[in-house]
Amino acid sequence: MKTTAIGFILVLCCATSLPAQEHAAHGAAVDNRGDKVMGFSHEKTTHHFRLYKDGGAIEVEANSRDDS
Repeated sequence: MKTTAIGFILVLCCATSLPAQEHAAHGAAVDNRGDKVMGFSHEKTTHHFRLYKDGGAIEVEANSRDDS
């Protein structure tokens, strides 16, 4: 009985950790493509999403005053 329970726990742990690894890899790929398209690092900037009656805007500002 203990062997069955340990085996079940191991299978459960392995099954739940794989999607997290795939999710992290997917997120990194999305970040990489976004940085390339935007032309700047998302980690070095802050995005402000503004909603207006006639639409919206995304304002991006550098986190560091020295970063042009």
